[in-house]
Amino acid sequence: MKKLITIFFYAVSQLGAHAATAADNEGIRGAGSTFAAAAYTSWAFVYTKEKNMPVSYQPSGSGEGIRQIMAKNVDFAASDYPLSPEELRKNDLLQFPTLISGIVPVVNLPGIKPGQLKLTGPVLAALFSGQITTWNDREIQALNPELALPKLPVIRVVRSDQSGTTAGFTEYLGKVDAEWGRRIGSGLTVNWPKGAETAKGSDGVVALLKSREGAVAYVSANQVSNAKLVHVLLQNRQKAFVAPTEDAMLAAVKSSTAQRGEEKISFLDASAPGAWPITDATYILIERTPKSPKHASRVLQFFYWAFLRGDSMASETGYVPLPPNVQARAVGILGQVRDQQGNPLNFMTGVGVDDVMLASRGIARFIGS
Repeated sequence: MKKLITIFFYAVSQLGAHAATAADNEGIRGAGSTFAAAAYTSWAFVYTKEKNMPVSYQPSGSGEGIRQIMAKNVDFAASDYPLSPEELRKNDLLQFPTLISGIVPVVNLPGIKPGQLKLTGPVLAALFSGQITTWNDREIQALNPELALPKLPVIRVVRSDQSGTTAGFTEYLGKVDAEWGRRIGSGLTVNWPKGAETAKGSDGVVALLKSREGAVAYVSANQVSNAKLVHVLLQNRQKAFVAPTEDAMLAAVKSSTAQRGEEKISFLDASAPGAWPITDATYILIERTPKSPKHASRVLQFFYWAFLRGDSMASETGYVPLPPNVQARAVGILGQVRDQQGNPLNFMTGVGVDDVMLASRGIARFIGS
């Protein structure tokens, strides 16, 4: 909390500066994660309108976003797969978390409604490894004695492109099933067992899922409601079957090491009683020493504004904002960007009176809660 308040009062001290004008509006470009695309697109739309600074975001997948920022083709990349400290140093990049969401198993089964089908982590791993091949398998039926499960073949729908959603999903499967970790592993792409049907991007997965009776797939939580998908109830570490609600994701956050403000955070298989077990964070990558400090300052201003103003927009698009102390840590990372001479950039110049007033209200709510 002290860090957040410090951020606020530092912003107040910088209010004498002016935001960018229309004559100085070289646009800000980002690419990457489809997991958090709805939130970034919402931020970009509102920021463009309020600040007269064009921001565009291309949801091309985490792997493509990483490639684009390494090639310096974009101003920022979004990835659900955090890079290692060694990768960041090698490519002169900085990384910080922005949002939290869930990865959700979804099915297309006749007669099965959202939240009816119960699965455990090991059974989910058996489905995606191809070990369970029909929906009326005894392991699934034992978890769902009240359901009349169809005798349909299991159709596994997975991402074909490099995907942070795939990385988080397969990392979770490796945590709950040791055989998965040994045989298949985790990452932006994995060598899926033979027979899986592939689709490019989140939209491709949703379209393929809807076209295949008997299909099972994994998507980000916001897509479940947006695309009217049938989500499962998943058993967590406390043996409770939970739904992918905002409260369940917040429970995972509150029980995790993220409360210490770490740059690389994990909520997978959290221990809280009500936690959604596949809760994950998404990250932004930016250049540490950009060639154009003036333009880089605009990029930092956008993300600083997003931390001050973006929580409600994130919630409206199906994501969970970071805890205030983790946001404060992220703003501290913005301050590590340097010009070619090693001088820090002043990214507070785009802060307006309205931004600061809204931030003060958010702090007041935080103090009172």
